[in-house]
Amino acid sequence: MDGTLKITNETSEVTLRELLAGNNIANIPLFQRGYSWGKKEIDLLYTDIITLLEDDSVQSQFMGVIITFAQTQKGFGTPDMLDIVDGQQRLFSCFLILLGVQQIGLDNKENVFVSSLKEEMYINKFPKIDFNTKIMPPARDRWQFSEICHGIANHKNLVKADWGDKIPRPPKPSGEQTGKLSNQYKYILKKLKATLVANKNDFKILENICECVLKNLGFVVITLKQAASAPVIFERLNSRGVQITTADLVRNEIFSRLSDEPDEAIRIFDNHWKPFEAEYAKYNVDLDRLLWPYGLMLDSNIRKADLFNTLRSAWKEKEPEEIITDLKVHTPALLALTSSFQMTSVPDNINNYITRFKASNLPSSTYCFVLRAIQSVIENTQKEGDVIEAFDAIDSLLVRRACCGIEPSGLHAIFKGMWRNIEDGSGIVNFDSVKKSIGSRLPWPDDDLFKKWVSDEPQFGRKIAPYFVGQYESFIATETPKDPFELEHIIPQNPDSHWQAIIGSRTVKQVVDRYANLLPITSRMNKTESRKSFDKKRVAFAHSMFASTRLVGTKYKVWDLTTLDTRGKEIADWAVIHWPK
Repeated sequence: MDGTLKITNETSEVTLRELLAGNNIANIPLFQRGYSWGKKEIDLLYTDIITLLEDDSVQSQFMGVIITFAQTQKGFGTPDMLDIVDGQQRLFSCFLILLGVQQIGLDNKENVFVSSLKEEMYINKFPKIDFNTKIMPPARDRWQFSEICHGIANHKNLVKADWGDKIPRPPKPSGEQTGKLSNQYKYILKKLKATLVANKNDFKILENICECVLKNLGFVVITLKQAASAPVIFERLNSRGVQITTADLVRNEIFSRLSDEPDEAIRIFDNHWKPFEAEYAKYNVDLDRLLWPYGLMLDSNIRKADLFNTLRSAWKEKEPEEIITDLKVHTPALLALTSSFQMTSVPDNINNYITRFKASNLPSSTYCFVLRAIQSVIENTQKEGDVIEAFDAIDSLLVRRACCGIEPSGLHAIFKGMWRNIEDGSGIVNFDSVKKSIGSRLPWPDDDLFKKWVSDEPQFGRKIAPYFVGQYESFIATETPKDPFELEHIIPQNPDSHWQAIIGSRTVKQVVDRYANLLPITSRMNKTESRKSFDKKRVAFAHSMFASTRLVGTKYKVWDLTTLDTRGKEIADWAVIHWPK
């Protein structure tokens, strides 16, 4: 870019002319979101261009950052493709303006100027491709784009000799025949025609608009060394935009294999990818939550920064449908662990543990092992009882550590390679080794320490607390309501003078946030009973839908520190049996 026109000091600031020089093609990945600009965005861009033409004090306009992947090498006989990660809307809108000027130019028999744009907009002929436009739209927009280009290529005033081999040849049509792309092109034509009329039909004004678009709009181009960096770069540069995720990169990677077969790509997208992605949207779960444990199953030593490249390598020889089928395998279990989705393909005991893991906020660092274990039961490669024993051990470890205030650090290092570590080489997993594997590498609180923390230490506010209280409720009554509950403090968190007298010299937090002082209760009852004395509370507790709450209402006539210590010991004695080491 001319140094006098640059807005920044970046060497990577370029004009549209420079970005699309030679045989470069700005390639919008096949299933990147389609053209989405409306009249508001077009108006802003057009105003910038007209300002540059009319205001001598303004020579250039900065159009923001364009993020591309390193050039995709398609092999000998093909042009250089710049895969656009971010910036497609701006680039495409500029290209539509150039197309619009060409069309109006032909309408007005300005064939010489129209022909002069061919070097800016169309590449040389290549034997392996049948299109020549310097923009390659996503699959959904190709039909609309083709209609626009064919309107120019087949214009009644076109003199083909002026164009040589560079008559517009768009990519093979696919997608919807009408949409935002064609609608906004019509709007651009309307604005260009209005500008022409306002300038007494002097076509020079549209020539100047073209030159401005090509020479006076500046873009800073960031070319990524690896696609996996795209989400982080995009997040930093576009904090308010629609962020690019690893799932977006995966989708583009899968369908890049069908870039020359848009009809087949749309068939697979509609029949396979779209329903797959819709399941995650239905349960409000990010597809990215599957991709990390899935990647660890392929290579337990990868870092998150290497995830996308690991997936690409693993899928090198696979067809798109095969990749999507692979991703679907662990989807039901992942959704069951993270949403309201219910699995129907596993035994009740496994489903019960999935429910428990979900309630306990199972750390995602364990997913690569847990998902694989669930699938092994579905495929009958492992015994249900063995898997349940392994889940018992994991649950016990995590609950004991959480109650004892031990941070969940170190779990990733254990679970990422656990399947490999306990497999005997024949595909059979020795689940009894799970206990030894995690017990030898992570602090696993013994009974005395666990009982002390459960009976004496504050627990309210820990993520594990609702699960712990819910499990104790299930112990008191085998049939317990599935309704969500809140945790009621029998001695309130902000005690009045009556409760302060009972607490005495102990600190409030150490008394009120112990498990012994917590009960499951409905939100309605919590609002009405929280500040009352125990005499009044116990009457309401006795009629609760929760058995452990009813028991407190009927068993205890007073609530003081002695009662609290007694109940705390009972809960601790139960806990060491329920979650054994």
